[in-house]
Amino acid sequence: MEVSLEERVSNWLEEAVADLKTAEILLNAGRFNACAFHSQQAAEKAMKALLLKLHLAPWGHSVWNLYLNAAEELGIEDPPTEEAAKGLDWHYIPSRYPDALPAGTPSRFYDRGKAEEALEWARKVITFVKEHL
Repeated sequence: MEVSLEERVSNWLEEAVADLKTAEILLNAGRFNACAFHSQQAAEKAMKALLLKLHLAPWGHSVWNLYLNAAEELGIEDPPTEEAAKGLDWHYIPSRYPDALPAGTPSRFYDRGKAEEALEWARKVITFVKEHL
């Protein structure tokens, strides 16, 4: 069975929203590094939904790069969303791997402030995506 483009777009967006909800649960549970990672994942998946809708091949894990591809295709600039995308890229690896940090572990390095910031950035990216789908 072949999956339609609209269904693939919907699937990516559904998982983005699910990751956002997971990030919120993790924030409330005090799992700040995991919240930041799932925030990054939510934004990445949302951007991939938009790129698919634009008939572009989404590739990679950089939210910023995915944003740049979409913005170029749409012929727009959205500095707040671009800054959110850049910020989220910093959470892809350091939120999970101790050797990505100068010392300690992600679970000790991340605090509520970093997690809340990542969550807000993810919300910004998802709002941007929904406005352009």
